[in-house]
Amino acid sequence: MVRLGGGTRDFVVHPRYRELFGRSTVPTLRDLPEPADLAFVMVGPNTVESILEDAAVAGIHNVVVLAAGYGESGSDGTIRQKQLAAKAVELDLTILGPNTIGFINAPAGVAPWAVASDDSPLAGPVAAVFESGSMARASYEFAQAHGVGSSLWAAVGNAAVINTLDVVDYLVDDDHTRAIALFLETVREPTRFMQIARRAVEAGKPIVAFKAGRSEVGMRSAMAHTGA
Repeated sequence: MVRLGGGTRDFVVHPRYRELFGRSTVPTLRDLPEPADLAFVMVGPNTVESILEDAAVAGIHNVVVLAAGYGESGSDGTIRQKQLAAKAVELDLTILGPNTIGFINAPAGVAPWAVASDDSPLAGPVAAVFESGSMARASYEFAQAHGVGSSLWAAVGNAAVINTLDVVDYLVDDDHTRAIALFLETVREPTRFMQIARRAVEAGKPIVAFKAGRSEVGMRSAMAHTGA
């Protein structure tokens, strides 16, 4: 994870190890000493559902799910992803992912991001939303190295619950954002996309979108990558 800003408090959770990375742990989310705003879930797909139930009991309503093995992995994975979305509705959870590396909100000093970095994120006016974790990582590192600060850098993964348009709709109203960049593998809701894009133009926030997967090879890659 990237280094967090001051004022952010986090906890390490593990069922077996009492210490990880030099930090004391708690065995489950239910054992947290105080309420948390978000759970960053780094477990395999067979364990995710029980973690979500723990989160709901702990009063956590926001979850980032890194696990792969969902819609990008075939028919069984597609069923698993539908079950994940149904569980989110049942437990009143907002989920980013699965199959994501997370997001960085530099102005808020929040960075649940599955890429190691010793540097604090540089805040700025550019927001970026990716349907590719590898592109999100590479472009973030490039932007930071060239002094391009961000308001939000997010990879939506398979978008079982939160999708790209949900994030863009939020960014149109975000005071920290002045421009929005998108890396798309598909456009599932073209009418809604155009409505949000018009709203962004009216707000003075240009959107620059790169659409991958137009060639036959690209389409196969997108399907294998996020199930798009």
